[in-house]
Amino acid sequence: MKMKRTHSIRQDFTIYEAARRNAQVFPDRLAVVDDDKRLTFKQFLDLANRLAVGLRREGIKRGDRIGIMSRNNLEYLALYFAVARCGAIFVPINIRLSQEEVQYILSDCQPKLLFADSSFQPLLDQNILKTHPVKKCFFMAHEQGRFAGFDQLINNDGKMKEVNVGRDDGLIIIYTAAVGGKPRGALLTHANVLASNIQIMFGLSLTSNDIYLGVLPLFHVAGLLISSNIFHAGGANVIMPQFDPQKALEVIQQEKISILFEFSPMLEQIVEKMRGQKYNVSSVRLVLGITYPDCFEEFQAATKAVFYRVWGQTETSSFITLCRHDERPGSVGRALPLTHIRIVDDQGQQVNVGQSGEIVARSPQVFKGYWNLEEETVFTFREGWHHTGDLGRLDEEGFLWFVGRKQEKELIKTGGESVYPVEVESVILKHPDIAEVSVIGVPDPKWIESIKAVCVTKEGRAVTEKEVIDFVSQRIAPYKKPKHVQFVNSLPKTERGEIDRAKVKATYGG
Repeated sequence: MKMKRTHSIRQDFTIYEAARRNAQVFPDRLAVVDDDKRLTFKQFLDLANRLAVGLRREGIKRGDRIGIMSRNNLEYLALYFAVARCGAIFVPINIRLSQEEVQYILSDCQPKLLFADSSFQPLLDQNILKTHPVKKCFFMAHEQGRFAGFDQLINNDGKMKEVNVGRDDGLIIIYTAAVGGKPRGALLTHANVLASNIQIMFGLSLTSNDIYLGVLPLFHVAGLLISSNIFHAGGANVIMPQFDPQKALEVIQQEKISILFEFSPMLEQIVEKMRGQKYNVSSVRLVLGITYPDCFEEFQAATKAVFYRVWGQTETSSFITLCRHDERPGSVGRALPLTHIRIVDDQGQQVNVGQSGEIVARSPQVFKGYWNLEEETVFTFREGWHHTGDLGRLDEEGFLWFVGRKQEKELIKTGGESVYPVEVESVILKHPDIAEVSVIGVPDPKWIESIKAVCVTKEGRAVTEKEVIDFVSQRIAPYKKPKHVQFVNSLPKTERGEIDRAKVKATYGG
């Protein structure tokens, strides 16, 4: 029997469909809180729909990019779902980047529209918007609590012709730390993010009763994706524009927050504020983190919360392993149900249980590829696996133990931010008095790691530690500048004459 051919649009279940489903299933449940603004799922969908129509009227089509450079707010999340409905691609930009870094991202992904906090207008006006072909920029008007022009964008009934959006279409481009000196845009699809939602909803037993303190920046994959996870489960996102421990405690008590995701030193600062003050934080049932803070037992005594260790990266649409810390202290958990992890050697061969090697993964959460970087994408997906560049080992029960990173992907984790040494080194080498440099991470009691530059000056030249730090901070994001600078006569080299970072770290990284 022949099937009759039709011309109807095939509409996959996309991230936007999750918002539409929740408005039907949980119409009057609280979806998003932003200071005094409180929207139910039905109200939130209406806002996202009207914003999507406004974007279409601005000429946005399927596959177009829309950038945002802002602190956390309700409009950020609404724009995310509106972009999804249009079939466009959302590009969150780290607000801590320098002018040069922002300009590179805009030139690379070529967004048609840009939404930005008004505090970044001076930075963007410094030749960026004059030279980059952004059709229009909407700046946040703080006194009105929304982006200027939003009223015009959402002044419609929210009805539009459906766009044929597929689950494998691009949804987000998030720029990762610069491995080779330039950031790489990881393209995540609707299917990637939906898989993240489903797996993490399962792994953490998320329900419509959960309330998340949205304090992690939405320009980070962890911030945006955990908010998406909570939203899809029918839980509420309580948004904070930036972290403040006193305010966080007040919000936890007032909104009965059940889930926290912290980067060091957030929890330490919350616990410090709790001492000597009476706050009811008993609603918190779980805390997520990449490291286990020493202060958690003190926080647990007041909350009975459980701490979960997680592991993942931008390319895996947030985390793909997790476990309760007390289940296997020191590990970063087991692979989630739709994820397969292997440990391989430099030839791509699987190693024995307990042996260390590179972590490779297969999962519907694994990204589509790097934007405009075909060779890097092919290399990452060699042998049919996503090569993470991270090193680890698996024990007999499948728990993953993070060991470190491959030398070519050596990075420094400082306060939740990822910094690749080669990016900082490339800046320092532009200083006229520096001949050689090796950048390493050193232990830091507050930020986990801090950045140290070990420098060799040119013959007859002299430069101070402060001059090097200032030189870097003027060219890239301030969180990437060295905290320590040490001058030496020479740096250890490999047999090939390259600087031996491992020996530098062993000698100067104490």
